[in-house]
Amino acid sequence: MDEQDSDQLQFRRRDAAECKTFIAALLKLAFAQGKQRDDRWMADSAAARMADDALVWWNKLGEEVQGSWKLLSQAMLSEYRPMFYGGSGEEAEKFILAVLEKAIEEGKGKDNEWIVTYIEPCFAGEALRWYTCLDSDTQENWKKLRQALLIQYPRGGIGGPAVNLVPSAPTAASFVPAPKATLRGRIKISNSSSSTIHYLSKSLPSGKRVVSTSSIADALELEWSISSDGLQTLSIPGSQIPGYNLLGVKWRLDDTSQQNNYLGLCVVDSQTNSTSISSFPGDLLTNAWKISTDDRRSDSILTVSVLVGKEKLHSRWQDSWSGVWFSEEKYNSTYSAVSALVVTGTKPQGGPLMLREF
Repeated sequence: MDEQDSDQLQFRRRDAAECKTFIAALLKLAFAQGKQRDDRWMADSAAARMADDALVWWNKLGEEVQGSWKLLSQAMLSEYRPMFYGGSGEEAEKFILAVLEKAIEEGKGKDNEWIVTYIEPCFAGEALRWYTCLDSDTQENWKKLRQALLIQYPRGGIGGPAVNLVPSAPTAASFVPAPKATLRGRIKISNSSSSTIHYLSKSLPSGKRVVSTSSIADALELEWSISSDGLQTLSIPGSQIPGYNLLGVKWRLDDTSQQNNYLGLCVVDSQTNSTSISSFPGDLLTNAWKISTDDRRSDSILTVSVLVGKEKLHSRWQDSWSGVWFSEEKYNSTYSAVSALVVTGTKPQGGPLMLREF
């Protein structure tokens, strides 16, 4: 580093990248002048190059930190938390690792409360909107939050640059996905009787009905195309359940007017229209999912309903045997899903999307 470069070297406390570049440049300068072991000289050299917000920050430090390059450089680096913008699955993985490294460095690797408090201001852009919409149980549990991050931002998912993506916040009225845009997500189920997160499972039990699972690895992924109106189908990509490529619902009884009749979840082969459950003789429905925006909300949540004719059926869930089904509001109310079925996924261009409430 020549004398002119040395005079131009400044630290303004913009971001972590600037901080690391400044420290590296100052070390290079110290080596060039044979001062790399002179702790006080390096601290004074750094102080002389503080500007703007960095100078204000430096003036608030104690004399011991101001006078020691080792302590000063540590203080500089500790100022910057890892930030997560929701750009991609790879960014989510790097963010989780950065948080874990910081927690271990501080001796807080097993301290759940410390970690969730530390990361609260680390979300920005679309990721902040997603984080704010999470239930408090997930926000306050680092294990559940890690799982939610990896589900919302899957590896290989479409997203923008990991650090540079800072999308503008859409309003509820302007949030209209492009016609035929393909979205992907998992269905998350919650109920007041269980504090454990469940998802629709891709493993079929002996009865061949679609049930729930608490394992993320066993969760079924679905794809769908959003349009402004009309009913939708939910497809099953990637041969997750061999022989079936759609998620459907089927009436338990032929006569839909009979009391306590209900729709069971099943998987369907679109080529033959055959289903995974043979014990339900009633009609099969695959194009029964109504997906729409709610303009009254400010968080761009999409609502999903099961419609039979003009009637909306209500989701039911029995935790003890993992059953999921739909019925009229007056039936099976004991098993009503409090938060219903929540689908989380990503929309094209990397913005997060949450679909909730069957």
